[in-house]
Amino acid sequence: MPSPDFDDVSGVLRPKKRGKSLGKLLGLSTVLGLGLVAWIKLSSGKMAPPPGRQSAVPAGDSASLRQKVERLTGGHTRVVWARDFGHGKDTFANGTELQLMGLDTREPNGERPLVPGRGNFSRPLLSPDGSTVFFSRREATGAGDGARWQSTIHAVAWQGGPPRRLRSGYAVDAWRDPDKGEVWIYALTMLRDGIGANPEGYRLFRFRADDPGSEEVVWEHGLINGDNLQLNRAGTAASGLIPWPNAGTFDFTSGRFIRYRNGCWPSLAPDDSGVVWVFDGTHENLRLFLPGVDGNWRVPMESVESLKGKAAYHPRWSNDPRIISFTGPHPVKVAEGSGKVSVILARFNANLTGLEESVSLRNASGEPDCYPDVWVAEGEQVNLAAGKIGSKRVQELAAMPRAAAAAWTAAPEGLCFVWERSTANNQISATPRECSVTPQRHARYGPQFDLLTEGGAFVVDEASAAAIREALAGREWSMELAVTPLAPGNPQPQVIFRAGPAMELQQSQVDFIIRTGLRDWVVGAGLSAGRTTHLVLGNPIAPDGPPVVWMNGQAQPVIPLEEAVRDALPHAVGTEVQFGSRADASAAWAGRLEGVAFHARPLDPVVASGHASWWKDRLTKLVPAPRTVVRAKLKEASPRATPDSIGAYRRSWTSAVYEKTALISGPDPGAVFGVAHWTLLDRTLLTGPPGTPGEERELILEAMADHPEMDSEHGSEEILAGDQRLFLDMAPPGQ
Repeated sequence: MPSPDFDDVSGVLRPKKRGKSLGKLLGLSTVLGLGLVAWIKLSSGKMAPPPGRQSAVPAGDSASLRQKVERLTGGHTRVVWARDFGHGKDTFANGTELQLMGLDTREPNGERPLVPGRGNFSRPLLSPDGSTVFFSRREATGAGDGARWQSTIHAVAWQGGPPRRLRSGYAVDAWRDPDKGEVWIYALTMLRDGIGANPEGYRLFRFRADDPGSEEVVWEHGLINGDNLQLNRAGTAASGLIPWPNAGTFDFTSGRFIRYRNGCWPSLAPDDSGVVWVFDGTHENLRLFLPGVDGNWRVPMESVESLKGKAAYHPRWSNDPRIISFTGPHPVKVAEGSGKVSVILARFNANLTGLEESVSLRNASGEPDCYPDVWVAEGEQVNLAAGKIGSKRVQELAAMPRAAAAAWTAAPEGLCFVWERSTANNQISATPRECSVTPQRHARYGPQFDLLTEGGAFVVDEASAAAIREALAGREWSMELAVTPLAPGNPQPQVIFRAGPAMELQQSQVDFIIRTGLRDWVVGAGLSAGRTTHLVLGNPIAPDGPPVVWMNGQAQPVIPLEEAVRDALPHAVGTEVQFGSRADASAAWAGRLEGVAFHARPLDPVVASGHASWWKDRLTKLVPAPRTVVRAKLKEASPRATPDSIGAYRRSWTSAVYEKTALISGPDPGAVFGVAHWTLLDRTLLTGPPGTPGEERELILEAMADHPEMDSEHGSEEILAGDQRLFLDMAPPGQ
């Protein structure tokens, strides 16, 4: 079974006809080194390359801080960032009250503005030799969801001079070709309209820094988030979000996107080790991965003293794989203002399992900083030790022979929609088209990264919905899905899947009801709460006949529903395509769904049988998480987030500390323990727990460690002591 944290799925990388072939320029995967690049002349005058890593730090008022930085990084260092003078609320650098700042450890006067005055300085980037800063100026016409974004890319020499406008676009990384020495700027264009916190574009391209008119398309198949795309040294891969929160890496040589998990701020190590991190939803931990290894490890940020109980933002690798930067400490409600937030530099230990030292660049003004980028002299010559990266278990896994893992794969012929799980690419490669679902109301993702419809529904993206409706109208279709009810069936049918009036799949007590057009059919399924059933449906062979149904690999008898019963059932109108209910939230079904595929072709019995065997094998290996039922008294709860305080997130949980009064069943959580309660879903505040300190209640709990899907959700652990265990409240949200 493939790891839920790792998927390798096809994408498409296509060079634009203009200019040289991208495949030729990026087919340098065997080149591992990176020499120090000569300075690119972007403004008048010339400048010698920066001093080497071994030079001494000159004395001066800021010598102490500069010495601390060089002790951390090992040599001459430059840092660039944006400083927010807009009342400390512009964490994502959308406004015009920003100042472009820089610090050079070999300059005696400390930090200084690199460009006079204030404006928009979004995502500043240092060139591979540290001599030039690239930045973007974003500007919105209109407001709210009607905002339309324009962006231009600029460059300024570190030593000063007027900025030079290069071209339109939003710059996301600067990379040097190790063979030719050319510096390329990677940028987004076709920016998404709306007031999103982060820039997103439908097209990733690159151009040469010394020839801004050059242009090569890198990716144009889906929405790409601007935070945080970062290339490896060879230029064969980059971290990315397509879009947030789907984090992974672009593999430019194979044209595939490798998805690791949901999260934010992914970053790829600047050497060629392939190590990638994904930031979790609390903004307190990095989750690191090695390519091809079925495992990952966590690096907590709380080892940085100022971050204990607080959040970090803007994490990014420098050109040295041991040195990273980020900003903090941020409050949980970041949109309400970040306060005194500084750039922080930190050094990984040798195997990247922890941060061993850090330095804050705290300035006297008290204005918050954002989006740092760091250059270290000769940092491009540092390489992580192969075979010694990660936790002991990850190192063991990396040393094992890597056999190709079996996987559930939807047949590509006639594929209209595919949704394996939230960490999969879910892409139709022939189009190519990214399939997606949007959770509504209380819908959320489960521990297998499945669709959890309890209290809500998942709406299929419009392009996929149109393809499904077209297949049903053409009367040649088939559908596959794994269904797990969470509660005993209701006599009143509940909607598992609906595709307008042409089709509904329902559960009625223990049976499936399939509504096709004006006819209803019954399959005696024997459904029960907590048990997974693999189901495949196919269009009727005869015009008025029943659909073809396979369940757990076996063909099933299908009988018509009695006319009197059928006429008594409510019939809905509307063309929505969604899982878990109808558009008006009626006939809501509580359960889990995964492995969904819809085809514009009849059922293939061979595929149905083969996939059923795969599911049977998978389910025998799944071990349910231990569940605890306990009575406990609330001691303390962290503040609830609000829709305006969580940025682009749509869901948030609040941590609470409880004191046990009685253990009813399951493992003992301890005398005092933490619980995560959902308090905001679909950007709507929930009633219910945590409640008031002193209040006692019965809790149904599972260890947070058994719920990796929560890593990417917004939440806070700020009130928890370091040794307190954290559990997830398993009761329906808001109750």
